[in-house]
Amino acid sequence: MPTGSLSPISIPTCADVIQQIGIRTDLPLRRRQDLSSAVRRFCRLQNSPPHDVRADPVALRHQLAQMSPIITGLSPGGFRNFRSLLGKALIVAGVTSVPRRSRTPLALEWRQLLERIADRRQRYSLSHLARYCSARDRLPADIDDDLVAGYGRDLVSKSLLERPKQAYRNACLAWNLAVDTVAGWPQQRLTVPNRRRIYARSLSAFPESLQSDVENYLRHLTGDDLLGEMAARPASPDTLKGRRKQILAVASALVAAGRDPQAIRSLADLVEPEAAKEPRAPGAGAALQSDRDIRSVLAAVPPAAGQPAGKLGVSRPQWTQGKYGSEHADLTDDPQDYRSPDAHPPVPAPRGIFDPEP
Repeated sequence: MPTGSLSPISIPTCADVIQQIGIRTDLPLRRRQDLSSAVRRFCRLQNSPPHDVRADPVALRHQLAQMSPIITGLSPGGFRNFRSLLGKALIVAGVTSVPRRSRTPLALEWRQLLERIADRRQRYSLSHLARYCSARDRLPADIDDDLVAGYGRDLVSKSLLERPKQAYRNACLAWNLAVDTVAGWPQQRLTVPNRRRIYARSLSAFPESLQSDVENYLRHLTGDDLLGEMAARPASPDTLKGRRKQILAVASALVAAGRDPQAIRSLADLVEPEAAKEPRAPGAGAALQSDRDIRSVLAAVPPAAGQPAGKLGVSRPQWTQGKYGSEHADLTDDPQDYRSPDAHPPVPAPRGIFDPEP
C-alpha cells in the first residue's frame, strides 16, 4: 500500500501535497479528487499556483485564520467541509500528523478516566490529548511532562489546530485540576507552560524606601485624605493598577540598563535627568511594554517627585497635553503629601510649571 510522505527536511509546497495524494492508490479515486480539490481551492484563495504555496503548518494555520465563509464564497457548511478536507489532505501527504478533530477511538483506560469528569469544558480540554495518546498507545499512567511537551510541539508543527499553544496549556491545567478533584486520577502533576513576557520586576526587588514611596504616592492618588485636592476626584482602581505597572516597568528598565536595583531608592531616582534616558539604552527596552510607560511615568511623577520638567528634556507642550495635562491638580501638588519620610529630600519644584505664562 503506497504510503509515501514528504521529506521533513525541506518544507514542501502544495504541488507536492497534490502529488502525494495522487499516488495514494489505496484511497478511492473520488476521495483523492476531493482532497486535491481542497488544496487547489486553498491555493486559488491565496492567488498563487500550488508550486508557489508552501505547505508549512504554521503558515497555513495563520492563512486559514484569515479566511471565512464570506471571503471564500462558501456557505458555512461548505467552508467547514473545505477546512476539514484540507486538513485531511495534509495528513495523507504526511505534512501533518495531528488532526484538528481526531476520531481516533479512545483507549479503554482513557475513556473510563474521562467519564469521571463532570465538567464538560474540562473534559473537552483533555479529550484531544486523550485521543492523541490513544493513537500512540500511551495510557494515562504514562503521562508526564516530556510526553505532554511532545504533544504541545506536535500541535504547533504538525497540526492545523487553532491556538495550539493555548490548547496545550488548557490540557495541562485541566489535567492538574483533575489531579486535585477527581478520585482515582493519576497523581502526576504537569508543568503548565507560561509564555507570557513578564519583564517588570516586583516591587519587593527594590529598596523599602522606594516601596514606601510608591505606596504613598498611589495612596495619595486614591484621595483618602478628605482634606486633600484628590478627595474630589480620586483615581480609579484601574488607574492605580496601571500607574503601578508603569512605575515598575521604568524601574526594571533602569536595572536592565545597568542600574543597581538598590540604588533606586525613591521616585525621584526614576525621573532624574540621566535616568530618564537610560530606559532607552540597548537591552533595556524589553522591560517596557511601550514608550507610553516612560511618557506616563515622566508626565505624572517628576513634578510630584520634585524634578523640574525642563531638566528632563521634555518640551512644555508635551508636558501639558493629553491625559496627564496641566488640568490635573495632582501633578503640581506638594510632594510631601505622599512621599515617605525616609526617602530622599525632594528638590523643590519651581512654582508655576504648568501655570499659564504671565
